[in-house]
Amino acid sequence: MDAHYKNDHIYVGDDEITSRRHDLPPQRKRSNFKEVSNTTSTQNSESTAIIKMNGKLRIVFSVTVVFFIVSLAVFGVLAYWISKLNIQNIEQKDQQSTKLKLIKELKNETKVSDGNLVNMMNEQKDQQSTKLKLINELKNETRVSDGNLINMMNDLIKKLPCRYPEICYVGISTGLVKLSQLSASSVHEDCPLHQAILNSGRAWCAAKYAINPWIQVDYLVARTITAILTQGRADLAQWVKSFQISYGNTTSEMQYYQELGKVKVFVGNSDESTIVENDLSPSIHARFVRIHPVSYHNHRSMRIEMRDC
Repeated sequence: MDAHYKNDHIYVGDDEITSRRHDLPPQRKRSNFKEVSNTTSTQNSESTAIIKMNGKLRIVFSVTVVFFIVSLAVFGVLAYWISKLNIQNIEQKDQQSTKLKLIKELKNETKVSDGNLVNMMNEQKDQQSTKLKLINELKNETRVSDGNLINMMNDLIKKLPCRYPEICYVGISTGLVKLSQLSASSVHEDCPLHQAILNSGRAWCAAKYAINPWIQVDYLVARTITAILTQGRADLAQWVKSFQISYGNTTSEMQYYQELGKVKVFVGNSDESTIVENDLSPSIHARFVRIHPVSYHNHRSMRIEMRDC
């Protein structure tokens, strides 16, 4: 039988023998299709795994960020309270240090006994208590906020001396004026100069036969004085019944306080304990202020203080 070609196929008679094309066998084609399908399926699985992994990473990252922010907030709150506690501790230590320093200065500079020192400290506590009581009364009576209270306190400062004159004491009886700033023409051996403060256990006493004695305060710089306070001797019936005042910026240029062109004689004490206050109108402005006893009961003995408002 003759072989012949038709459409790239070889025929022997009516039977097809083979193809002239170099195509892969049908089984090979199916195998390639399965490999491509498997590869595609593998790639899809890997993509799904990557997507899931990325989702988990995002969740972990978000949780980490939230935890970090919360940690910062907690740390900030803790740091704030720790700093606040430290500030309170520092303030308490400063207050304690100030009290100890004041006690030391009072003992060294005024040379008072421990008993008298306790009395002096109690007086200072009373003054501070008076100020706090006034603030509380004002706040309770007016029912104002803390901000408005500050403004009202500024307005009230001018009125404080009228209700609580001791706020204006210049410091002779509180230790602000040092012992080195006090002097006298003479001092009796029974009455040391540091006893010249108000409410002390004794008083300043001039020497027995002293002529024209005086006691002087040196404020180191010129300042305004608006009133003189005097008190008799605590442990004996001695007091100054009348006195004069001189003042100046140098001890060589002292002048007597005058009224209507005459040296004024101030009324002093009539017992050993009552505090008598004499206002100065007009006030004086000077560095040195002297008190000159004029008349007295039993002896020229007195305790003194001055006001500057």
